[in-house]
Amino acid sequence: MKQVLFLAIILLPLLILPSEESKNVNGLTIDLIHRDSPLSPFHTNKNAVFPNNGDYLMKVFVGNPPVELHAIADTRSDLISVQYSEAASQCRYSLSSSRGKSITKGDLASDTIRFGSKDGPLITTPKTTLGCGNVNTENFKNTGKGVVGLGGGPLSLVSQLSHKYGHIFSYCLVPHNVNSTSKLKIGRESTISPFLDVTTTPLVSASKYTAILDGVSVGSSKLTPPTSISIEIDSGSRLTYLSNPLYDMVQISVADAVDFEAIENPPQPYRLCFALASTDFVPSITFHLSKGDIHYPKRNILVKVGDNICLSIVPAKGTSILGNLAQENLKVEYDLQKKTVSFAPTDCTKE
Repeated sequence: MKQVLFLAIILLPLLILPSEESKNVNGLTIDLIHRDSPLSPFHTNKNAVFPNNGDYLMKVFVGNPPVELHAIADTRSDLISVQYSEAASQCRYSLSSSRGKSITKGDLASDTIRFGSKDGPLITTPKTTLGCGNVNTENFKNTGKGVVGLGGGPLSLVSQLSHKYGHIFSYCLVPHNVNSTSKLKIGRESTISPFLDVTTTPLVSASKYTAILDGVSVGSSKLTPPTSISIEIDSGSRLTYLSNPLYDMVQISVADAVDFEAIENPPQPYRLCFALASTDFVPSITFHLSKGDIHYPKRNILVKVGDNICLSIVPAKGTSILGNLAQENLKVEYDLQKKTVSFAPTDCTKE
């Protein structure tokens, strides 16, 4: 794979100096744009779901004069890294993201990063430490120019800003084909209203945002694996991945509910596809977490893939993952001090 020059941005707490234009101590709001949204620079007008193109992008400005870049907002990454051309060498570093895909080695430098919402002030963090290195295992050519890690590790954006805004953040993801921005909120502004229908469940791992999944209901049938499984909540994965035997149980139940012959040899990673443009026979799907339920958006259960529609839940090769198709029009709040994650059905276009 062609090598890509990267800057791994390490927002060291002692070096983050918010500018005069960012005095809101309650938090900050940052726009997120789905890769396939009409607002995205990568929009292709193709009404299909590609498993590796489901990113929500954050606009960041690096350097003086600022260079505008689009980076993936990713809760499974603990590192901020953006593609860049050059930086001053100062010392050596070696870092990798929690996804295991990105590894960067090189020199540290210092620069300025700005981010924010089009409706609010840009947040400026001068004297930000930057790492300039070669990345061989991740290709952002068609999806953005880097990653903004939102994980629980010490180098993520959330952790680096926690001394000012606290250890809490949320996002509300609009459907990918809507002409509107999603919102990432950090600090007290992110708190879910108590008047909403909120499900709160413990995080068994606050660094990787892992909850316990007791089972899944397809229609009126509750499917329970022999033991509960761990599932990571991930803003950067498009599809939802379930480990077996739970995945097989879900696939069989959905196939029975659709009551139409599935195609042979579906495109990877999908396992259940139908030669249909659409169908009204889509069962409801509910994920039963240890302390509450998440209702999978019905419009996203079967998604368009070429000339077919396919189940957007696929078998996991490792960890089970709740992808962002399952999180559209949910306000998702992470409280890293309480070690909880909360979900509330919301019209995210109104956030």
